[in-house]
Amino acid sequence: EGTSSEGNSQEDTASEENNQEEDDSGENSPDENSEDDEVAEEEDENSQEDSEEENQSDDEETDNNDQEDNTDSEDESSEDEANDDSEDTNNEDETEDEEDTQEEEQEENDDTNDCSAAAWSSGSTYLGGDQVVHNGVLYQAKWWTQTEPPAQEWQQIDSGCSVSEDTNDEDDQGSDEEDDISDDAIIVENHSDKLISTFFVEWGVYDRNYHVSDVPAEKLTHLYYGFLPICGPNDSLKAANPHGHSVLVSECAGKPEFSVTIHDTYAALEKSYPGDKWDDPIKGSYNQLNKLKKKYPHLKMIISVGGWTLSDPFHYMANDPQSRAVFVNSMMDFLRQYDFFDGVDIDWEYPGGNGANPALGGPEDFQSYADLMCDIRSGLDGLEAETGREYELSTAIGASPAKIDAANYADAHSCIDHILAMTYDYYGAWNNTVGHLAALNDYPENSIPDFYATSGVDKLLELGVPPHKIAIGATMYGRGWSGVQMPADGNPLNGVATGPASGEWETGSYDYKTIVEDFLGGTNGTGINGFTYYYDETAEAPYVYNDVSGTFITYDNPRSVKAKANYVIQNNLGGIFSWEIDADNGDILGAMNEGLGSPLVT
Repeated sequence: EGTSSEGNSQEDTASEENNQEEDDSGENSPDENSEDDEVAEEEDENSQEDSEEENQSDDEETDNNDQEDNTDSEDESSEDEANDDSEDTNNEDETEDEEDTQEEEQEENDDTNDCSAAAWSSGSTYLGGDQVVHNGVLYQAKWWTQTEPPAQEWQQIDSGCSVSEDTNDEDDQGSDEEDDISDDAIIVENHSDKLISTFFVEWGVYDRNYHVSDVPAEKLTHLYYGFLPICGPNDSLKAANPHGHSVLVSECAGKPEFSVTIHDTYAALEKSYPGDKWDDPIKGSYNQLNKLKKKYPHLKMIISVGGWTLSDPFHYMANDPQSRAVFVNSMMDFLRQYDFFDGVDIDWEYPGGNGANPALGGPEDFQSYADLMCDIRSGLDGLEAETGREYELSTAIGASPAKIDAANYADAHSCIDHILAMTYDYYGAWNNTVGHLAALNDYPENSIPDFYATSGVDKLLELGVPPHKIAIGATMYGRGWSGVQMPADGNPLNGVATGPASGEWETGSYDYKTIVEDFLGGTNGTGINGFTYYYDETAEAPYVYNDVSGTFITYDNPRSVKAKANYVIQNNLGGIFSWEIDADNGDILGAMNEGLGSPLVT
């Protein structure tokens, strides 16, 4: 993933970092073979469940036919009554008699069909005979069911229950919202309009041992969960992670091309946590997200789609209206099923090309990106009318001017709530050019024009994107090189590397908390183990350097993050986000809050 002559490494890494991990949902599992065993066990369990459902279906078929016969008899009887009435009355009384008949029929239906039944919920378990309302339709469960929205496991009873389920009634809506809040809920008020968010990655529950319960929700307005893949051509994933690709192919079996699916079902739905019950419809991180949402009802949960190695399908799908429709419908079904999510984030890396797959991308992506975003917005609008909730649409984008020019943000922004400008990964160990990972401002040693945050923001503003929709990125990691010899001017930023630093989770990359512990000697340390701390006041960017080994590591720290937050305030931008929460020790997220004036109050 080298830097092009136009200076696109920023995007290539942004993606790579979203990739380094994102590469593999469940891919960082400590034992790949054990995960294969888990998948095999899951398939056996699914086969048993399918067999049980077939037997149950046979047992219930007779009952369902009887119910249909009874319904037909009632309809025929009602028609006879209406005909008799019309023959025995004059034209003046005919209308009144028909209305009386209709009222009687409705009363008969009401005796057996309960349109006041509770709305279907993905978090509930239903037994045969239980009734729910879903999308304005009354359903009755044929047998035990959970998680999946009403379909083959349900019998449609009445299609006229829209008032019962739709949340147009303010009293009912308020009641539903109260049901989604736990008794120990913590109310957090945001005294500003700024977004303070971070990414939680699905694979972090493995080697990183970071779980939803570790998320400091009281310091966030939004939590982005990455990543949800799209079924279809995923050659980038296949090349980077063959095992992860085979898992995805299995998950997509039987699903339409360009529909979404969960990648690592064990991490998302099956991993047990304290407090889980054997009969919980879902476990894993999704159940933990649901619990976190109930405890912190202010927190917006956003599902992020794509990422570096999962972006291939975007190019094919976005350029075909029918494929876009499949994707949007699938996305809406996902939000109905996992209703603790409050919106969608599109992480297409990248419209126009220069992503993980060099064969994909072109000028056709310019308008198809805008079409995709507005199609999703239309789907969310329909879902809002259906549920009475509000859903957000965001997009994580490459922040160099070249990447911004490749998509029609001038048209797309009207359909988007938040544009997450990935103002990081301008430099990294994919080549030997030394520079700041996430500089806020330009600086004399910057060898690639426009590789700093304010340049990308200025470009978006020139295109007419409202400032309040733009959020800039901060890093919770650093990137480094080895063999950087101190030049004659005494400024290592002017040095040239011989290769990447050893790194932690990937070559040339370190968690922020590791930098603090191993190279700084504490948050406010000046350097240990041969390293010296430096801060570039022009760029608003820190780095550490070891003049013996020539190791140079660039990163964000509380000072640089507060400078970015101040820039957000001074320019009326929408907020600040970070990648990724499991690499922080609390310093970066704390600085994001402090820099914005600590607006979140419990």
